[in-house]
Amino acid sequence: MAAEVKRDLFDLSGRVAIVTGGYRGIGEAIALGLADCGADVALVDIVPEPEGRAAAERLKQKTGVESIYIRTDVSQPEAVRRMAEAALSHFGNIDILCNNAGIARGGPLVSMAEKPIQDLLQVNLIGVVNACREVGKIFVQQRRGNVVNMASTDGEAGTVNGSIYSATKGGVIALTRALAIEWASCNVRVNAISPQVVQTDMTKGRLSKAGEYEKDVRRIPLGRLLRPKDLQGAAIFLASDASAMVTGHILHVDGGYLAA
Repeated sequence: MAAEVKRDLFDLSGRVAIVTGGYRGIGEAIALGLADCGADVALVDIVPEPEGRAAAERLKQKTGVESIYIRTDVSQPEAVRRMAEAALSHFGNIDILCNNAGIARGGPLVSMAEKPIQDLLQVNLIGVVNACREVGKIFVQQRRGNVVNMASTDGEAGTVNGSIYSATKGGVIALTRALAIEWASCNVRVNAISPQVVQTDMTKGRLSKAGEYEKDVRRIPLGRLLRPKDLQGAAIFLASDASAMVTGHILHVDGGYLAA
């Protein structure tokens, strides 16, 4: 009986998930985790169509779910509107939105050029707003839905040379809490995952610099940096009925970083 209850709580069969930034890294891991639990998946990214479609096909072959690729720049409102329409048209419904697409730029604020500042704001914050607005219209109308945003501990604890990145993730956290209240009466839940440094292609350059990897590891009580797979469980939990009464929550997956 216990095994049956557990399986039912985390079963996503018949549900459809959109995962932005789903081609590689954290997004790829989350898409795989949701698919392993039975969800059909729309991978959303900016990589060219052949690469994206190949990734969707790999996911389909691994898990047996339906998977498509929708090339989208989340910073562009009209592109995100078309993405939401395409996913709804293909699957017939949307149940889960995982806002994972993001970029990392750093440096002292006084010497940062305008473009990296605007890129961070447009992708990391406005991109989440765009997706929440367009998919949120569907969720509010159907009176059900589940949003999982990707935040960061940098949005809660300041970092040297990371002011704009931190500001975007702090904005995601505030947006998550506000929308959780705004959409609660429509049975739409909104939560966020807040990781510390994750080893991905995006962080590879900085972590390869002398001493950076070791410095980051020393800040983590559990003694290692995160891998993309470490975020799968959090995403599955927040996307499933196992968290049916959880909304407006920021789930820290940080190896104890903030506690320390």
